[in-house]
Amino acid sequence: MTADTASVVVPLVTPVNSAGEVSTACLSALIGTLAGRVDGYITGLSTGEGWKLTESQWVALTESAVAHAGRVPVYAGILRPTTDEVCRLARLAPGLGVKGVVVTQPFGIHVDAHDAIRHFASIYEDCGLPIILYHEDALAKTLLDSDVLAEVIQRADIAAIKDSSGSGGAYPWRRLPPIRRLQGNETLLHTDPADGAIVGLANLEPALIRQTLTSKPRAAEGIAAAVARYQLLAPNWYQHLKEELHRRRVITSADSLATSPSPDPRVSNI
Repeated sequence: MTADTASVVVPLVTPVNSAGEVSTACLSALIGTLAGRVDGYITGLSTGEGWKLTESQWVALTESAVAHAGRVPVYAGILRPTTDEVCRLARLAPGLGVKGVVVTQPFGIHVDAHDAIRHFASIYEDCGLPIILYHEDALAKTLLDSDVLAEVIQRADIAAIKDSSGSGGAYPWRRLPPIRRLQGNETLLHTDPADGAIVGLANLEPALIRQTLTSKPRAAEGIAAAVARYQLLAPNWYQHLKEELHRRRVITSADSLATSPSPDPRVSNI
């Protein structure tokens, strides 16, 4: 991600092959369509069905993304419900060549300030990599207030914030130490003065995302049309992204990863 321009970072879908496993060939093809048009890639977030990935699938997906991304940074998303489970994968991340990890708070429970700070500090201590903090309350049930977030930034190397809180510019971001904030909701891109975007639509329309960040009023209609066309407000928005990528012959199958025991079956578009 560049520090002086709006960043477009792609939370990659996870292509699967006929056996239902991660298709590294299709991932390579997808990254090929995005090369030169985006500033970074993230594997295994909600758009990538990260809560379904087994450890071996998570490793294969991450290694493949790094291998095909060239000089563009790759961050490993880790969607696991507890600090210990996140740390287990985070410890593997340095050996996979990623720039950092992307993590939210523990799932499904209200977390107090002390536990939130300990969570992110523990992850950083275990992997030693920069963290993109995933600020949301669909999986994690508690948004961080500005004082807690400021303390997290002091205790861990927070490279940026993926802001999926829905608050946009209304949150008191100016109370924090300088930090890059990337909007995680397509529908807020044309109004939010964020430093960039991490949105599922970037798998299909990276140029539109960049246009929206640089010329917000003129891009509002295009974003609204794309959100409707690809059904990005549906609970299974990632499936609709895959269907379009399959229609474009970028990936060979529109199938999703096999359902596995989920840490939170209510996973939604975060």
